Amino acid sequence: AVVSTQSTGKYFSMILEILKNIDTFSTELAVVAMSKFELYKDRKLRSRQRQNFCTLVGAMPYFIQCITLSRTFMNSSIDNVENLVNFEFDHNQDLVKFLKASLKCFENLVTIVSQSKWVEMGRFLSCYLEKWNNFISNGV
Repeated sequence: AVVSTQSTGKYFSMILEILKNIDTFSTELAVVAMSKFELYKDRKLRSRQRQNFCTLVGAMPYFIQCITLSRTFMNSSIDNVENLVNFEFDHNQDLVKFLKASLKCFENLVTIVSQSKWVEMGRFLSCYLEKWNNFISNGV
């Protein structure tokens, strides 16, 4: 099959945008976590803030796993973008849906990370992983 340059460019730019948002999210998450850690260490957090910080610490392995999984998949997708475009039409539809969901998820995470809404971030990532599992399970 002949690869459309326009299709390849569309996928490539969408994947790059997702990677940019993943990087922004992970950077912001690290900055917020370090800031909260310093306050925690200096005993400057109120009781509720300490509980929220402990929630963050408990969820950090999950956040890191999601970031790593997403980044690895997107990097692999960039390396194989021509092959992605050559999928059958149904798989292309699934790919576009998944990429759009990924983009939306990480855009939302970038927005809420600065608000320290750890539970909400966990929900977004859980929903994203469910979409990822469905996408992969469909044989793509």
